[in-house]
Formats: sequence, C-alpha cells, structure tokens
Amino acid sequence: MERSLLAGLNQAARENILATYLGLASSLTEAVLRFREPYTLVSGPTDLSFCNFAAGFEIDKDLEKHMVWLANYAAETTGFWVFAMTGDEPSDLAALLEQAGFEKRQAMTQMTCATPQLRLVPQMDEAMAPYDRRDIARFMADQFFHRTGDESRARIASATAGSPHRLFGHKDKGGVASAVMVSSTPAALGLYNLCVRPDVREVGHGSDAVEFVMSVAAQAGKPVVLQCAADLVPWYQRRGFEPTGRIEAYTYPRTVPWPVI
Repeated sequence: MERSLLAGLNQAARENILATYLGLASSLTEAVLRFREPYTLVSGPTDLSFCNFAAGFEIDKDLEKHMVWLANYAAETTGFWVFAMTGDEPSDLAALLEQAGFEKRQAMTQMTCATPQLRLVPQMDEAMAPYDRRDIARFMADQFFHRTGDESRARIASATAGSPHRLFGHKDKGGVASAVMVSSTPAALGLYNLCVRPDVREVGHGSDAVEFVMSVAAQAGKPVVLQCAADLVPWYQRRGFEPTGRIEAYTYPRTVPWPVI
C-alpha cells in the first residue's frame, strides 16, 4: 500500500475513532468535552473510557510541558485513559507516555478495507425508533460487557442508544441475533460493536454483518475502518481488511479499572 494512501487511511481512522467516542460521550449529561489543545480531553463517568480520556494528539511544541500536565491530571483523575494512535504527533507518543509513568493496558489493531464492494447479502434493519435503538444498544452492551456491573452496562447502553451513530440489527425468533454500530465521518465509515448472540454463532451472522457494512460504505464511496484484538485480525483479513495501524490504551498507575471501549 502506498505510503500516502496509508497515511490518509490512518488519518481517516483517527478522525473516526475520535468522532465515535465523542458521539457516545455527548449523549451522557455527565460528560464534559474540553478540546484541550493540542488534543481532545473528555471527562465523565470514571468507569467509561469513551468519556474519560485524552486522544487525537497533535503536539508540535512544549512536549515535556504537555506530558507533565497529562501525568498530573491522570494521577488525580480516577478511571482516566490516554489513547495513542498511529498518526499521532509526536510519532513516538507511546514511548513518551511510558516515560511519563503511564502503563499500557490494551493494544488494538487498526484495520481498513480501502475499497469495499457492494455485496448481495441479507439486509440488516436500521434501528430508528427510540425503543428499537434501546433494544439494540442493550443487546450490544450485554454481549460485549457481560462482566461489567449492571450500572456501567446500563450507561454504555444509554450512551449507545443516545449517540448519533447508526445501529443495525438482525432478528430471529429468539430476538436480536446480530448487531453492529456504524459511525460515519467525512473520510470513512467505522464498524463498531459487531456482536452475535451466542446460540447462533458460527452460522455466518458476523460475516453477513461485515459484508452489509461494506456495502453501505461502497454506496457512500468510503473506506471501512475498525479496531480489533489481535486474535481477530485473521478473521477480518479473510473478509478484505488489512492491518494499517494500532490504538493503544494507557492509564496512570493510580487508575486501575479495565477499559470499557
């Protein structure tokens, strides 16, 4: 992949991730979007990383000053996360965070399908009515965060349902069988929260959902971006995605909860 194309895809992915998190955070009245230059700082419920974080770094001066301020803020703020992404400035941000005392807690692979194609796949229904969005959001929260406490899981579902992102689902006699959240930004379509009900896994629902999102992206003329754990990289590669970068989650030693993303 050409370097200029890769840089453009990484920038599109960064913008999509940040817009996705901000869309989720903005639906919660407790969250405050600060947009501290030269990065975005959001504060909110301490058990939800998507509204208690710093990301989108573009630091070109006073680097030490920013690292000291961020470390002090993180040390005083329970549940605070810093996300370092491919394409951030400075390019060695991850190493600088570790030097400042932050600890890496999670690493995700950034993947992209640069030229999605229209596919003949089963259609997924878009959740439009508030009660439909709540159903899909609860399903996603229950599937992804079943180990999270009830209150946190309810907040995640509330943020998802109230966000500007599109929610799609497929239902069968047992209820919601699969679901996916799509976040649209000018340069990309983001695929998030893809989940399938345990009793109907391994029959193609996940693949159908991916193909459906790729068709939506093809119609919009945009690439599809996503983040996944390392063990899912081969699965997405078989469906037309390529690894294009990383997103790494850091906390300060005082911050101990595992991330809710």
